[in-house]
Amino acid sequence: MPKYFLIYESEITEPMYFNGIIVNRKNNKCSENNIKLYVSNPCFEAWLLMHFEEFDNLDFDKLLENKRVNSNKKSRKYSDKMLSEIIGYDKSNLNFDMFVNKIDDAIKREKNYCENVEELKDKIGSNIGKNMRN
Repeated sequence: MPKYFLIYESEITEPMYFNGIIVNRKNNKCSENNIKLYVSNPCFEAWLLMHFEEFDNLDFDKLLENKRVNSNKKSRKYSDKMLSEIIGYDKSNLNFDMFVNKIDDAIKREKNYCENVEELKDKIGSNIGKNMRN
C-alpha cells in the first residue's frame, strides 16, 4: 500500500490554526486515509534547522515567536535568518542537497524537543523525524 504524507506548512502563530490541525487529527481524517501528518512548530524551517548542530544554540524564545528581524514587511523571519547564516539558505531557491546527508542528525536532535503534536502549540519541536522513524 502506498504511503502518503501531509506536511502542514503554516506557521502556527494563532491557536486556531493549530487547533485546526488537532481537530483533523482527532477526527482521524489523516489516519483513515493512510496519511501521516507532519508538523513543525513554529514553522517548517524549524525542522530544517534541526539538521545542524547550531540549532541547539539558537534563541528559542525568538524562534518560537519567529518574528521578522526588522520592521520591513519583506524582511526575513528569525528562522530564515538563522538558516541563511548557518548554510546560506534561500527560501526561494531551496537546495535539499544541503539537508539530505544530515537527516539522521535532525532525527536524533528532534528527540530532544517536543514530538507530540498535541503539545507542540507552545513548544519548539517537530514530529517529522518521529514519523520517518516509524
